[in-house]
Order: sequence, then structure tokens, then C-alpha cells
Amino acid sequence: MVIGPTRDLDLKQLLDAHLNQGSFGAAQAALIHQGRRVHRSAHGVLSPDGPAMEHESRMDAASVTKVLSTTTLAMILVSQGELDLDAPVRRYLPAFRHPHITPRMLLGHRSGLAAWATLFQVAQRDPAASTLYPSVPGLRNFGWSTELMRQEILAQDPVSDPGPRVYSDIGFLTLGMLLEVVGGQQLDSLAQDLVFRPLDLEHTSYERMNGNRAPDGDFAVTGLTRPRMPAPGQESLYSVPEQPEAARPGEVDDDNAYAMGGVAGHAGVFSTASDVARFGQAILEESQGASRLARAEVVREFLNPDAIDSKPVRSLGWDRPAPSGSSAGKYLGQGEKGGVGHLGFTGCSLWIDLDHQLVCALLTNRVFPSRANVAGIKALRPAFHDQAMERFCGC
Repeated sequence: MVIGPTRDLDLKQLLDAHLNQGSFGAAQAALIHQGRRVHRSAHGVLSPDGPAMEHESRMDAASVTKVLSTTTLAMILVSQGELDLDAPVRRYLPAFRHPHITPRMLLGHRSGLAAWATLFQVAQRDPAASTLYPSVPGLRNFGWSTELMRQEILAQDPVSDPGPRVYSDIGFLTLGMLLEVVGGQQLDSLAQDLVFRPLDLEHTSYERMNGNRAPDGDFAVTGLTRPRMPAPGQESLYSVPEQPEAARPGEVDDDNAYAMGGVAGHAGVFSTASDVARFGQAILEESQGASRLARAEVVREFLNPDAIDSKPVRSLGWDRPAPSGSSAGKYLGQGEKGGVGHLGFTGCSLWIDLDHQLVCALLTNRVFPSRANVAGIKALRPAFHDQAMERFCGC
């Protein structure tokens, strides 16, 4: 990858303006156009009164994990002939009780499993794991809480028949467990061996929880409590125990992933915008036959629209820009080949325009100090992508 000329003052100004108005406390952005990096910037500070955000500082990618890790692992294992997308999930997870659900349905969010649930409360209620909520460093039994979570995930019943598309964290939690069986390793090791290391993503990994161990490296803070404060609309689902506020950068924001020791199919990966953009460029090259990870025909199967009669249209594991009102803006992904990408709850995103070969990685910690801080990121995302498409693709 060749580093292109600096032509990105407007994007920096846009991000700095959102920083100043409180859309986030820290952000990174990286863009690659036709194989050349055309933008890289870092903004804000890692925590209040903390050091400045650097290009190598790491951020919680949240649900961008679904493509960085889980979807790509599934793609690789399909290419290797180890995973059949249309076999029953029960072939790989015998304790899974629903015979008509397949890995393809999980990837396409068509399984009928619920969008989300407070699964972490199984650890909150169990005496051996209860020191996770609120967090008591040094006493936390993540091994036991992970086992409790696995049992809870397998006990989830669909809330509808398979077919309609309902974006589901539960489905990707299930898929993560399935991939561990097929791949013969824990999910973080599998991702490191098959995705992160082959693509030279030096600053990308799961951060496995281990008692009171502090993670290595610089991380942007995302929250102050365990569990995190409810997201808007979730206030009636659970309450947060009284506790001293504590910023522990490097601990995954998502509570279901936290209860699994930081390693899950739906969330848990930490990365940088530069690495996320490099990953997006690798996926673009894979679709053109690079074959570093998987056969091109398998890559294209994952990137092509899945079950177009199920709305909204998605690819396997990947989101696709809506015709209007998309976080990817009004240009990206609107060409003949379209685009693919994914959002993350913490304020992160990856979008790839397949026609213009533009990769846009935007990572923020918009959830700090409040998960109710949503207006800024909703305004920033389309503006950022529109400006990128106008500047580098002539839209």
C-alpha cells in the first residue's frame, strides 16, 4: 500500500468540529482509495486529562467485530471446506435446540433469534461470578462467567420463525461459539491466526479479561460502570448497582462480551482506524482474487446481497447502504456493485465502496461519558462519508 499525498484538510476540520461540539472524546479516521492511503488522522484524548489520541492508540470496535473477526472467520472456514453454511447449526453445536436454523441464517440475521438480551445478568446473579457486576478487580471469575454465558446463549429461543431479517447479537454470539468448534480454537486465537496476523493487523486483537491484569497499550475509555448504563430505550431492562465510577480502558464496553471474558462473536475486538482500513482494503482485494484468506468466489458470496426479499437487504455478515438515509451517506455504495460495511455501538464504522474502491474507517468513543450521546455521531457519519466520496471519487 502506497501512502498518497495529503489532501485531507477538510476531513480533519470536520472531525475536529465534532470533537469540539462533544460528539466524541477521541477519534481516528483512515481512508484508502484505489490502494493508496489518502487520509489518516487522530483527534482528542484517550480519557479526561489523559494523553492525546495517537494513530496507534486502540479503540473498542464494538460490532465492527462482526466483520473483523466472526464473518471473516466463517468465510475462511467455508473456503477451506470446514463449514457448510446451509447445514443445521446443531451439526456443530449439538446442544443448540433449533433444527431449522443454519449458519447462513445467523450471518444474514434471519434466524429469528432476538436482537439483544441482558444475558450478562446470569453472571450478576451467580455467587461465583457476581464480582463482575459491579466489577471487583482481582476477584473476577471470568472462566465461570463465560461458561454461564455459553449455557445462556444455547438456551435462547427464537422470537420469530426464521426468515425475516432482525439484526441479532444473539445470533452472532451463537456463531462465535460455532466457529470455535469448527476451527478447533478459542475465538481470539482463531482470529489472530487466520485473520489479524495474515493481514499484518499489528494493533488489532481481542483483549481477553484475566482477573486484574491491565491490558497492554493505550486505549480510549468508553465507560465508568459495570454494567454500563443502559442505552436509550433500555432503561427498563436493567439497573446499574451503586458503585464508584472507574475508567478501565481496554475493557470491552459491551456487557455480554465482558461476561464472556472479553471474547465474543458479536463484540470484543480492539483496533485502530489504520488497521480497520487495511482490513477493508484486504477484503476488497480478496473479492478481486488475492486469495490471502479465501477463494474469490467465496468472498463474493459473502459480499453479495443475501436473500434480497428479506428487508433491509444485507450481505452475509455485512451491512449494505440503504438507498437513502444511510450512515454511509448519499454516495457511498450507490453504484452498480454497491458497498458493504458495518457499524459499532461505541461510534465506530467501516464502509467499502466497491465501485470506487474507497475504504473508510472511522473509530470514535462517542459512548463516553454517556451512551445517550447519539445525535453527534448520527450527523457525523453521513457527512464524513459524503465528504470523502466528493473529495476522492468526484461525486
